[in-house]
Amino acid sequence: MNNLAVLHHYRGEYEKAFQVFEDAINYAQRSGYVRAQALALSSLGDLLTDLHELERAEECFDQALVIASQLGDSFLVFYASVAKARIARLGDRIAVADALLKDIFAYIQQNSSSTDEAFFRMEYGCLLLFSNKFHAAVDELANAISLYEQDGRILEVCISKLWLVAARLATGELDPGSLHLAELLSTYKNLKEPTPLHVAAMGVQRWFEKSNQPQTSFSILQPFFTQADEFAKKIPLILKNLRRISKSAFISPPHISIQAFGSAQVFLNGKQIMLSDWQTRETRDLFFFFLGSKPLTKDEIAAIFWPDLSPERLKMRFKTSLYRLRHAVGQNTILFEGERYRFNHFVDYEYGLEIYKEFVEKARLEKNAAKSTLLLQAAVDIVTGPHLADIDTEWADWERTQFESQHHKNLLLLAELYLDVGQIDRVIKVCQTALESNNILEEAYRLMMCAHAKLGDTSAVARVYKACSKTLRIELGINPSRETEKLYQNLI
Repeated sequence: MNNLAVLHHYRGEYEKAFQVFEDAINYAQRSGYVRAQALALSSLGDLLTDLHELERAEECFDQALVIASQLGDSFLVFYASVAKARIARLGDRIAVADALLKDIFAYIQQNSSSTDEAFFRMEYGCLLLFSNKFHAAVDELANAISLYEQDGRILEVCISKLWLVAARLATGELDPGSLHLAELLSTYKNLKEPTPLHVAAMGVQRWFEKSNQPQTSFSILQPFFTQADEFAKKIPLILKNLRRISKSAFISPPHISIQAFGSAQVFLNGKQIMLSDWQTRETRDLFFFFLGSKPLTKDEIAAIFWPDLSPERLKMRFKTSLYRLRHAVGQNTILFEGERYRFNHFVDYEYGLEIYKEFVEKARLEKNAAKSTLLLQAAVDIVTGPHLADIDTEWADWERTQFESQHHKNLLLLAELYLDVGQIDRVIKVCQTALESNNILEEAYRLMMCAHAKLGDTSAVARVYKACSKTLRIELGINPSRETEKLYQNLI
């Protein structure tokens, strides 16, 4: 299972890899295969490191280290230690990384294979680069490449070469032609699973940006950096998907958590953004407006929020509100592109309304009725109150009305699904939920009547019908529809 998950990982199929890793860890725990558990934890740690989930990755390697130490497995201890050093380096804990690598240097001298030594030297070379010991970094990375080439590890050779180019640039290398960039690109094009190289390119890119060389000198490497940028943009979405499928605590909570059912609330790293952080309620409302809107110009936004302000006052009000919003939630949360402002859907966030819609869409596509019912129930469970309940504006009223209309349809569909399988209590509960927010939904009354009829309780059928009649008469001044009347007559 671990090998299959690693293959998915190398192909960039992070969701598939994550699921197999979790299953492998759980299976190993139940079966008592502790070494297999440590291997899967280490591989999962590598995946999480790619996604910058450094704390969770380190927890995986810590667990693997405990198991490996108990087993006396020197290779696993070595691998997890190098991986922890990489995490420390990525977290700018250079001294910690250095200490970890020095602790396992004896393993390299006594027990290691050429591949193990190459793995160590590549990480040590990266650490030297981050420590500004550029010439030493060049030597270590060159040694790593030589060792990997001996074993025919083409992917690792490419990754090491990419770091070597960065190290040589840092030394002041003035001849891009001597860096063998074309050779690196040629090898890259033949890789079947290049995702690890794209991950490495994300880390390497900073050294190219710091270089005094003209960027055109390294245009041949643009495919690496283009793919690295694309991968970086995908990370928040990958994490969002992993949170949906995770059966454990291997994924950290989102950077921004947004709740719109009931009181509109936003949490930043688990801490609620209070009104004092927003500074004004209008700033918070503007954030939720961006969440639900398409990209809009400043004038289009102003027409909704400040239609009566003069151009001079409007300019200052808009600038101040946007500053407060970005200060509260983050500078990159609201983007300005093509003269339009929009919410940045690539930030690491989770929004209850979006999760609701995802469950509903999956339920719609699911052909198995039982699975569809579970998905629809999961969507309904998310709704804990009216949408944007404490935002009293015309645009929020419109969003609220649109949501409630669709939500009522979903509730009625869920009730029908429960009725089809005879889960009468659930039918009644779902219908009552629908009527709490809209007490004139005749279809909800009809479904409740059918549910009671299945139990043979005609007196309950009559009570529901009378409640329906009374409500419609009071609220709308009308009688039940012919469909409701006919159903009632048939049921009693």
